[in-house]
Amino acid sequence: MVTSPAVPLTCNWTEHSSPEGFKYYYNSITRESKWEKPEEYVLYEQQQQKLLLLQQQQQKLAVQQLQSPPQGQSLPSMQPIQQLPQAQQGQTQMQMKQQELNYSQLQAAGTIDPSRIQQGIQAAQERAWKS
Repeated sequence: MVTSPAVPLTCNWTEHSSPEGFKYYYNSITRESKWEKPEEYVLYEQQQQKLLLLQQQQQKLAVQQLQSPPQGQSLPSMQPIQQLPQAQQGQTQMQMKQQELNYSQLQAAGTIDPSRIQQGIQAAQERAWKS
């Protein structure tokens, strides 16, 4: 079995440009400078690229899950709000407005977790099926 060397999540090497426009690499710990890209920096860049691709794939998957119901399940038929008693109409409309507000606040803050949204959708579906 061949194992690859562990790649750190951080790297002491940084890329810079000389006044003449040539790239060079500087190690903040050893204070060493090199014209050639250090192997440690190459591995670090490769790992960062893989992490970025993985994050993009996870985001695409989360969006796909949110856009379509899970296979084998259909969305429950919802009663139109007009058929609910007056008190229940107001409560339902208030809950919908609160959910829209919470979602837009989360969206603005950049803290939307797709897996939590999926859990919320499933919980709402279960509540709808029970009632």
